[in-house]
Amino acid sequence: MKYFMMTMMAGISFSGCMTMSGYYHVDAYNTSGELLTKNTKMTVEGSSIYMVRNGMCSAFPKSVIVIRDAKTGEQLSNESPYQCR
Repeated sequence: MKYFMMTMMAGISFSGCMTMSGYYHVDAYNTSGELLTKNTKMTVEGSSIYMVRNGMCSAFPKSVIVIRDAKTGEQLSNESPYQCR
């Protein structure tokens, strides 16, 4: 139990360091590279990308989520592309 609590506290403290700012476009693609969200344009702010990404993975299992900076169009390094399970 002590180890579990220490792990949880470390996770909470590290997650606070992951502050995202700016606006991002989030899209889902199937394994063939076809855009699955062509009828929807998702623009999210900051760390909301994680909530949207997880929702898209629920809606489109095994899809690839691409997160791009709304201003530059560049993929968000370390977060994109994301392979849903």
